[in-house]
Parts: sequence; structure tokens; C-alpha cells
Amino acid sequence: MPRLILELSRYFLLIIMAVHTSIVFTTLRRKDSDFRRGIYYFLEFLAVLFFALGMTDVFLYHLDAGESGVIEELALLAGGELAVLILLPLIARVIYRDVYNVLLCEMQMLMGVGFVVLARLNLRHAKRQFVIELIALGIFLLVPFLIRKLRILKKLTWIYGGVGLAGLLIVLLTGRLVNGSKLSWNIFGITFQPSEAVKLLFAFFIAGLLAESAHRFKNVLISAGLAAVYVLVLVASKDLGSALIFFVMYIAMLYVASGKPLYLLAGIGGGLIAAVVAYFLFSHVRVRVQVWMAPFSDPDNKGYQLTQSLFGLATGGWFGLGIGHGAPNVIPFVEEDFVFSAIAEEFGVLFGILLILLCLAVVLAALILAGRVRDPFYRLAAVGLGVCYGVQVILTIGGGTGLIPLTGVTLPLISSGGTSILITIVLFGILQGIYMLRMEEYDEDEWEAEEYEKKLAAWDKRREKMLADGLAEEAIADAENAFFVREDEKALLREEEEEKRRPQDRSIFVHCLIYALIFVLMFVNILRFMFVEGDTAMVNSYNGKRMAILERDNTRGTIYAGDGSVLAESVTDESGNEERIYPYGKVFAHPVGYAVNGGGGIERLMQRYLITSDISLGSRMRDDLNRSKHAGNNVYTSLDPALQKLAYEKLGSRRGAVVVSEVKTGRLLAVVSAPSYDPAQVAQIWDELLADTDSGRLVNRATQGQYPPGSTFKIVTALEYIRENPGTYKDYSFECTGRLDKGGATIQCYHHTVHGKVDLEDSFARSCNASFANIGLMLDRDLFADTLMGLHFNEELQLVMDSKSSHVSMRKDMTEDAVMQAAIGQGETLMSPLHLNMITASVANNGDMMVPYMIESVVTGDGKVLKEYEPQLLGNVMSESEAAVMRSLMEAVVDYGTAKRLSALNVTVAGKTGSAEFSSNKTQSHAWFTGYAPAEDPQIAVTVIVENAGSGGEVAAPIAGDVFSAYFSR
Repeated sequence: MPRLILELSRYFLLIIMAVHTSIVFTTLRRKDSDFRRGIYYFLEFLAVLFFALGMTDVFLYHLDAGESGVIEELALLAGGELAVLILLPLIARVIYRDVYNVLLCEMQMLMGVGFVVLARLNLRHAKRQFVIELIALGIFLLVPFLIRKLRILKKLTWIYGGVGLAGLLIVLLTGRLVNGSKLSWNIFGITFQPSEAVKLLFAFFIAGLLAESAHRFKNVLISAGLAAVYVLVLVASKDLGSALIFFVMYIAMLYVASGKPLYLLAGIGGGLIAAVVAYFLFSHVRVRVQVWMAPFSDPDNKGYQLTQSLFGLATGGWFGLGIGHGAPNVIPFVEEDFVFSAIAEEFGVLFGILLILLCLAVVLAALILAGRVRDPFYRLAAVGLGVCYGVQVILTIGGGTGLIPLTGVTLPLISSGGTSILITIVLFGILQGIYMLRMEEYDEDEWEAEEYEKKLAAWDKRREKMLADGLAEEAIADAENAFFVREDEKALLREEEEEKRRPQDRSIFVHCLIYALIFVLMFVNILRFMFVEGDTAMVNSYNGKRMAILERDNTRGTIYAGDGSVLAESVTDESGNEERIYPYGKVFAHPVGYAVNGGGGIERLMQRYLITSDISLGSRMRDDLNRSKHAGNNVYTSLDPALQKLAYEKLGSRRGAVVVSEVKTGRLLAVVSAPSYDPAQVAQIWDELLADTDSGRLVNRATQGQYPPGSTFKIVTALEYIRENPGTYKDYSFECTGRLDKGGATIQCYHHTVHGKVDLEDSFARSCNASFANIGLMLDRDLFADTLMGLHFNEELQLVMDSKSSHVSMRKDMTEDAVMQAAIGQGETLMSPLHLNMITASVANNGDMMVPYMIESVVTGDGKVLKEYEPQLLGNVMSESEAAVMRSLMEAVVDYGTAKRLSALNVTVAGKTGSAEFSSNKTQSHAWFTGYAPAEDPQIAVTVIVENAGSGGEVAAPIAGDVFSAYFSR
């Protein structure tokens, strides 16, 4: 039952947050008074329901972990927190007639999330923080009264400035050094971070400076200088996160006060310059930027925090692992700087996005309030406080999700941090006070309107009496003008005030747009990470703890071949022990891989799907009631067991690889690598496999092997010659003497064979090295380099499998010997069998290169198709006419050339052989063959390499022939 409750609660918590957030945004669009109080009661109910359900999960988590000793103190804490969430809005409405209801509801929900998350992460911190929150809430209820009653608060500008600056200076001079930064005081054992409180003083200080004088450039310069002093003191303390918040607050308030976009643009430019200076000035800034740019380059050291944060996002997925089912505590400072990642891991990425939107709603609520307040001081203060909150959220969530470099600030109302929670609650109290001032302005407007109506009624009576007394019209008009002169003056003043506010209103609207865009960018970045990098991050070997958690709750899914036979499955014995079974043993070891020690092959590439379960909610509930694991997702491949087994057997004890693909789709039917290993025994023989550097059994030679391609590369060289000589390539002629001497270098034909006079087709069919070396010297090197690029040499092939790129050089500064060697696939040229197969299939497919793939679909344990992989065009790498010429050349190889023995098969074959030298004494060579069939209507492409086996025509071609015969004899 506990598992069932935890399972269901993930979805209920998400639904509650979705409903709450959507209603909040609906209320933001209209005035608070337009809504009946019932809608806010409903929002408060949702916050309380969220807390109750979430805290129930925390109870179950501690019980499941065997921590029954903490249940009593957890119950006391939960009871106190529940009372706070229920009573806070009630007490606020009893004390004050006018409450900013939507902001109060946002605060209540964020506090509820914080209560639940901290109780899950660190109960000791949660208890301490609750005590601070009680004190803060007492202040929160007092602050609006002070804002309304103490009109002198607007006149204490220099006191705010002096006290705030003094606080920062004391920290700089006497503060405690933590991680290289001076952030806090320690008073009587209590740690206090003054910069948090100074944010509020700074907002009031700048509001006082700019409220009435932002139109004077001199005053702007003075305010900018004073703000710069604050920022520089923070920089000197190396509190760069706070320095950035103060800087942005000032620019935002200046822009609103002046209404001049130039100040905003200047501030952005100055901020960028300051960021560059900080990069070169502070080593820890450089480290954070480097980690941000490449978080996975050093995941066990400098990048540990960020990578663990990203691992949490990836592993949690869209709906989260459930409270207590993740491993957020492996992230350092998780309850402080990285609390959002903990939330996303256990509550889900979708919940995290809703939380971002709720935080955006707080910013918008503050800015909308600023737009409605007439008092310039409190208008600017509301802008500063709203921006302060917004920037802190951006720095925390943006840094923890890889959008921006880390800055080390907390997430307001949610993260652990006594000073932060205290000041954030006071900030909300100030905004409530400003709202109440606005409502007083509104009441005053209504009173004036009522008074004006009374005056109108009084004047009408007086006018009637004047008319009855027979006064002249001129006298009546003079009396009317005198009667309304004060009202006209008031109306004029009000018009002037509104005219003055219009630029500020536009500035506030621009701020709303800017922060909306930034917050949207935050969750778009999270979505990008999930879709683009999520799978890779999740299966990263440094994410082992979370993988173990998933495998604890889910049975690893089954991997199937194209004919439905099992390639890998998990079997549970009578004792409940789970074992991974590989029915074909060594035959499929490389493409299927293994599930231990970080994994390999499909087992690693598709691990995210295999060890997660996407079965229906009903199936999950049934499993939970039966206390059984959930069925993981199953992976269906295109691999053909019969062809795979045949190719493996034909390689025998020799080292090599075989790749078989469908020409028109890119589906891989066989991916064979030898020597192989038993994937079921990897854990037992792991050290032996790692020590076996000679045979390299773990390497998938088919996709990761890099070999000199030898004469098979003449496919590329011939293509370039045809491309450069489209009308005259048939006129090519060369007299082969068995060798070509050029520039002190010699290229010899295989076994010193003298081919005599040959044209292009003869050169290709008989694999004349001397002729192709000559062709290589005739080619334009820049154009040849472009062709190589178009064929995807020297770049990583973005495939859903482990692969290595092929390399070849073609530069103007190369020697003639290097060019000749490259033209015949020797020298520095290296290719993988898979890449050669892709090029071969492109020739057969009229120039279209397909993306090779062997994973066709992912299906849930209860049969629902979760993901399908369709044929995908990588690009058109040659024209149809060029492909037609290449096909005729490859047909000639089988008709009368080096692969003539394949002409006797039951299907017509076209291809190219190769014998690639790989030792300095040129006595050893790898045997290659690559080709397709049927020649007239290509269906499959086969590429074979046998290491150190000699002639491709004698060794590799027969293996390919056996594969062709088996496939077409079905």
C-alpha cells in the first residue's frame, strides 16, 4: 500500500500544482477585486492539500527507510507547518481589510513546497528553518501596518543607504570566509548573511534617490555611483551572486524611474563588460564558466555539482521518481543551491516547469502592483523587490540546470537558509503593505468621486435657486466657474501625474516581458536538455547511484531481434534473484552489449528506457499491491539472428567485422565483431577483458574499428574523378607497369601485378594502385576535401550507437606521396566498416545516404509503443548520375575484376575489394569487401573486414557471398 500511495501521489501533486498555477495566472490578468474570495480559498485549499499529500509521502519514505525514530518529531513538525499554512491567510485577513490575495496564495504554495522538500532532504534543517519562518511570519504580519502608518519611511533614504553599506563593509572586513567568499557574520553561534537584508534596504535606498529626481542626469550619476559602491563591496567579498542581484535591481529601478530605454541598454552592456572582467579577475569564475560550457568533461571533480544536478533532472524524467525514490542527496548543498534539481528528480520535470511558472507569477504580481501604485517611492520599491526575487530565482534554477554558470544563491521560500527565508518573507510583507497603500489610494479616489457627485447635486440645487431668484445667466456662469475651479485644478494635476507615469508604465510592461521571456527560456532549456541530452546524461557511468535505484524498482526490459526472438532478458529465480540472460551468447555481444560495469551496446544506449517503466497506472497499481517490480520498457531491434549467426560463424576464429544493412532504409540486419565475449560473464571476467589489449574483445570492430580501407577507398577517389570530369572520365587511360614512381615515392600494385593499359573501369575493377595513385595526383585537392566532407569523413557520425569517425587528409600542402597513399586508401586514412557500408549503400541508393540504425521501437511492458525509429535521410552525397556510374564500376569488379568469384552466386552482386596494408614492412594486409545486391535492384549492402588475412577478393568477398546467398535464398 505505501508504494501505491507514493506512486499515485506523483500524479496528484503534479495535478494540484498545475491547477494552482493556472488559476494564479488567470487572477493576475485582472484586478484582485474582480474575483470573489472563494477563488482564493480554493487556492489556499490546494496549497494545504499539496502539503498534506506531500508530507504523507515523506512519512512513508522515512518508514520505508526504517527511520521510525524520526516519526514523532516529523509529526510535530508537520503539524506546526500545517497550522501555519491554514492560519496564515486567515490571520492576515482578520488583521487587514485589504490583502493582496494572489500574492498571499503564491507565498503559501511556495512555502508548502519548501516544507515538504526540506523534510525529505534534511529533517534537522527543516526544523530549524520552521522556527525561523515562525519569527519571519510574525514580522510579515507587522510589516504592512508599518508601511501604511509610518509615512516617514519614505524620508529615510540616506539611513537605508548608510546602514546597508555598513552591513556589507562589516562582512567584508570581519566576515567568515566560506569557499573563498565572505558572506556572513556569526553572532552568538547564529549565522546571518547581511547581503540578504541589505537587498531590502537597497531597494528603499534607490527608490528614495530616484522617486522624484530620475529626470535629472546629475542625480542619475550620483545614484549610479552609490549603487556601484554597493556592488564593488560585494565583489571585494567575492559574493558575486549578490553583486549581480544588486546591479540588476538598480538598472531595473533606474529604467522604470526614468522611462529611458537607453539606461536599460547601457546597463546590459555594462553588465556584459563586468562579466568579462570578472572572468579574467577571479579564478573561481573561470572554473564555473568552464564547467558550464562542458559540465561532463570533469564530472568527478570540478563539474561534480552541476553534473549531479543534471543527472537528477535526466533520471527523474517527466513525472519524477517519487518522494524518497531518488538520490538527490548525492548533490552537494542540495537543500540550498540545488534544491530545484532535487524537486525535478522526485517530483518530475513537468512539476519543475510549473514551479518555474509559479515563481514567474510572483515576479509579475510584484511588477503589476508597481504599475498600479501612484506613490513613486513605493512604485520603485515594488519594482526593486520583484526584480530581486526574480533574479534570485533565475540564478538558482538557471545555474542548476545549465542555462547559466553557477552563482551559489538559494531558491526563495524553498531552499534551506535562515537569513534567506526570513528576508524573503519580509519582502512579501512589504509588497503586501504596498498593495494596501494602493487600496487606500483606490479608496481615496472613490471618496473623491463620491464627494464630486455630492458637489454636483449641491450645485444643481443652488443653480435652480439662482434661476428661481431671477439671476442673470452671466452671474450664474461666474458662480459655476468659481464653484468648480478647485475640481478643475485637481483634474489637471491628475492628468499631469498620469502623463508622467506613462513612460514608467511602459518600462514596467517591458520588465514583465523580459522576465516572462527569461523564465520561459529556463524551462525551454530544461526541455532541450531532456530531449537532446537526457538519455546520454542518464546512462552516464557517473550516474550509477540513480541507475541502481531504478533497477531496484523496475525489472530491466527485454531486447528483441527483428524476428521477435529474445536477445537479452531478465529472469528471476525462485529466491527472487534477478539474472540477465543472453540466449545467443557471443554472437550478439557487441550490438546488444552488457548491463553491468557501466554497460555497453544497446544495453547502455537504451538503458534509460530499459530500466524505467512506462506501463499504465493500473498496471503499476497492481504491481504495487503485489509488491512486485514494474516491468521495464522493451527494445525491439532490426537485427536478423540468422544473418548475424552466419556472419559470426564465417569469421570463425579470425578477427574482423561484418555489417549488413538495408540499402533504402539504413536498417542494420547484422553487426558482427570478432573476437567476442559472453555478455552474461562480463562481471566475472571484467578485469580480464580490460587487460586484453591485444585482441580488444570489448571493441565493436564493426562500428568503432578504424582501419586503413585500402582499395575500397577507390570508391571515393573514383567518385571525385567522375565529379571533376563528368564529360571525359571515360577517356581516362593509363599504362600500368605494376608501379608508379613520382617525386621519389613509389606506389606498387598488389603482388606487383602489371595491368597494362587500363581505363577508369579497368583500373577500378582490377584495383590498379598505380592508376589510382595517378588519378589522385590529377584531382583538385580543395574539391576532393569538399567531397570527403560531404561523405561525412572527419566528423562524428550522430548515430544511436557507439561509433567512431573516419579520418582522411586532403590538403594543398600534402606531399605527392601522401596524396597517392590517400587515393588508394593507405597512409593516414582510416575508416570504420560501418561508414564504408554507409557509402556503399549510398551508391546503391541513387546517392541518398541513410542513417544506419538497429533500434526500431521501444514498447512498454504492457504493449504500448513508446517510441519508434523511422528511416532517416542523412543527406544526398552524390547525384543520381554519379551513383549510376559508380554502380557500373562496382558491377565490373564482380563481372571480371577482383571479386569475380561472386559472379557465380544466385544473385547479382556489385562491390569492391580491398587489401589494406597496415604494417611498415608491407607484408601484412587486411582483407576487405563491400558491396550490394541485387545489382539491378539493390536491397542490402554487406561490408566485411578480416584482419591480417591478405586478399579481399580471396577472403572477405566469399564471406559476403555467403551472406548474400543466405539472404536471397529465403
